[in-house]
Amino acid sequence: MNKGLVKEGIYAIPSEISSQSPKVSAEGIEPLVAPYLRWDGYKAIGYPEMKTLEDMIPVMKQLQEQIPKSDSGKKTYALSLFKDWDDSMMVIAKNYASLYGYQEIGFVMEKYDGSDFQNIVDSDSYYVKALHFLFNANQEGLIDPESTTQNYDILSDKYRDGQVLTSLWSWQGQSYYNTRERKEEGKGIMPAFIEDMAPYTDGCYSMGNGKAVIAIGSQTKDPERLADFIDWMYSPEGMELLGQANGAAGPKGLTWEMKDEKAVYTDYGWKALPNNDVPVPEEWGGGSWKDGVSALNYKPLALVDTDPLTNEPYLTTMWSSVLEMNDTPLDTDWQTYAQGAKNNH
Repeated sequence: MNKGLVKEGIYAIPSEISSQSPKVSAEGIEPLVAPYLRWDGYKAIGYPEMKTLEDMIPVMKQLQEQIPKSDSGKKTYALSLFKDWDDSMMVIAKNYASLYGYQEIGFVMEKYDGSDFQNIVDSDSYYVKALHFLFNANQEGLIDPESTTQNYDILSDKYRDGQVLTSLWSWQGQSYYNTRERKEEGKGIMPAFIEDMAPYTDGCYSMGNGKAVIAIGSQTKDPERLADFIDWMYSPEGMELLGQANGAAGPKGLTWEMKDEKAVYTDYGWKALPNNDVPVPEEWGGGSWKDGVSALNYKPLALVDTDPLTNEPYLTTMWSSVLEMNDTPLDTDWQTYAQGAKNNH
């Protein structure tokens, strides 16, 4: 990544370095983008088919009517947005376009196989279609009116309360709402299917992801200490702790342990992971678990790569012990809907 620089030396270390092929999905068993819906509501309205993205609007309206209140009694909305990550374009609209295999490059949407490039302002671009979709959803009263002012943290709390009934990303709605207890009740967020969709997925980065890098600044007072910290970040323990926000295990002995040569959640891990509002034992520092999750949101290695300390992927949803636990009423109902599929790929 640093080739071509005039001065020799390492200038930046890429993220998501992987030992696996680019043809292997970097996302584990959950596609990055999909029409994730409150499954108990979708089941109650009879699993209506969706042939196109526009067909989601009447489905979302039925979901909102079926589940009018959150777990704490607040009004629910099918969609709730935030603007923290908007850049060249509106990130939410861009990711609805990703349902059809497109990803952004500046102000252009590129199809995953390089077969098509769309100017985002073209009237027939998937980005513009996504904007129309969001406009029509808002006209139907499906979008949270606080979407223009709230940040990601506020939205996350709404997902934890069940106030938002759909999610575009696997690591959003599911990770906040799908606790073990709720899944046992048949409640949770799972991916539905749109007939014409072809979701974009990132492959593994055998040379690392150059879009997100880490480096030591030239004015750093203690560069040796930062170099040690970066070295730790890329170690198995660093990955376990730093990757909590993205699905890694957290500290051994608190959220997980080795049992019969398998990595397994502790009872506390089931309640806390990935980032729930659960008290931390005083011997581990106290406070709330969600406040201790790494704010860096940085992935040194690919989460689907193998942790040599456990012989399992860093991504806990891929652990054999966790996959064996996917037998709740929520999981089995989704598996029936998906014609026997055991996971979401």
